[in-house]
Amino acid sequence: MRWILLAAALAAAAPAQAADIATIGCITQSLTPAGRTTIDQAFEKSISDPSNGSPDPAAYQLIDEAVTSCAAKHGWSQKAKSSAFLHAMATLMWPVAARVGRTKGLDAAALESLFMAMPETDRLKAISAEGQPDTAIFTRLAESASKNRLADDSNAVLAGMILGIVALRERGAADFKAN
Repeated sequence: MRWILLAAALAAAAPAQAADIATIGCITQSLTPAGRTTIDQAFEKSISDPSNGSPDPAAYQLIDEAVTSCAAKHGWSQKAKSSAFLHAMATLMWPVAARVGRTKGLDAAALESLFMAMPETDRLKAISAEGQPDTAIFTRLAESASKNRLADDSNAVLAGMILGIVALRERGAADFKAN
């Protein structure tokens, strides 16, 4: 969760101006294949074994460079830029988390559906602007995942990470649109 806190701290700054959500895809589209590989490897190492800690800072640097380039190209505010970073990070983590989840018996798409079935207010509160997860919301999600046999004790930590990635992606997109 340290990487979520770090990313959210980056998103907590500056005044806003309108950002066009249609431009947010610029970030992932501007990454080179080598950059994508570096990012995927860094995220896979961290997601596969949370004891590895935060992903390699080089992954964050590559994302930040792409965000900075797209922000200049599209005239994003600092707040929109920070939100775009969160969204891009989670978007890039998603396929890695889904792949790792499959090896641990998890259906990431089903976990995403569980998250998205919550009311929008809860989805947006799941991760605060300061990067703190809402314990009550994640407890309800964990209970629901267990009840629906989407996760068990053997893969609960990874299921929580997948839900956190979805929450981060949704928070980043919502904050980007608002700025």
